[in-house]
Amino acid sequence: MININELKTKSIEEIKAFLKQNGSVFVKNQGGKLKIQHLYVSNGDVETLEISNRLQFTQIKKDVWFLEYTRDFVDNICYYLFKNCQNLKGADKENNIIDDPYAKNKLKFYNDTGKVYFEQNYILPVPKIPNFSLKTETHKVYSNILNKKYEILIACPKNFGKIKHKKCLIVTDGGVWHYSMRLAEQINEKDDFLVCFIMQQDRSKELPYKNFAEFIACELTAYLTNKKFVEPNKNNFYFWGQSFGGITSLYIDEFFSNYIGNVICSSPSLWFKNNKFLDYYKENPTKTNFYLNYGNADFKPIQNKTKILAEYIKPAHTSIFKGGHDYVSWNIALLNTLNTISLIKTK
Repeated sequence: MININELKTKSIEEIKAFLKQNGSVFVKNQGGKLKIQHLYVSNGDVETLEISNRLQFTQIKKDVWFLEYTRDFVDNICYYLFKNCQNLKGADKENNIIDDPYAKNKLKFYNDTGKVYFEQNYILPVPKIPNFSLKTETHKVYSNILNKKYEILIACPKNFGKIKHKKCLIVTDGGVWHYSMRLAEQINEKDDFLVCFIMQQDRSKELPYKNFAEFIACELTAYLTNKKFVEPNKNNFYFWGQSFGGITSLYIDEFFSNYIGNVICSSPSLWFKNNKFLDYYKENPTKTNFYLNYGNADFKPIQNKTKILAEYIKPAHTSIFKGGHDYVSWNIALLNTLNTISLIKTK
């Protein structure tokens, strides 16, 4: 962990060398929780830094920023460096926002001449959590549609095998297994779902396109039924996607409702393809049981466009959760949505 008083005595070049050697995120297990520290050198171009749940970075000296907090076990911190950070190349080119904590590539920091002066991997290296109560299996599923093999994690409910299973939730962004398992256990506490996590290989080239939705709806559901994980009925399948995965949700509803009957869509990136989806849903109803949510601290374009989508489609349920465009907020929203679905189906 970082000694702040010692760090204050170091020069910028020494701190950069420290970051190159040690990374920028530090994690320590403290009594079942994680103490997290994050260090950033701004290169003179950042006025303020904040992350998605409004925790604030502290400036400890010129161009050096520090964040420290404690949270429950989680594998990533989805943080954003806002638009006044000019030397950062991010996923959102308009605002220079990094919004993909599962990406395998490293985050590159550029100086004024365009040279990379250090890189950091922005996935937190947290310790594995043993003794999960759910049985898990890792499978490799080949897609003829995409001409690729995908790894998936299947988390079976506690009563799996005792009864024929009737509910399967398919989830994108399952890249960190023990984080996924933590979520699977929370889902299982809410309801009796088998949960299938997909490991994307490049989410920005997969999730917002129709052929990836086709792989999930046509090939992955067939695999799960052929392997006798789920009884073959579209109403037994639920799909949940967030951000670009929300676009996958819309493709599944529009084109593949014969395979998946229930869709949960969180903070969909409706700006993608010039409002194609809003134009479609203005004239067409949803074909699945459709559940929609977005955050009260989400990006304004996503809030505004999702409000319009809700007005067009009149989904089975719309909710506005407390949080931003990040996985921690989406996970809480998902658990609340599953509660809602359970209540709706028992009426």
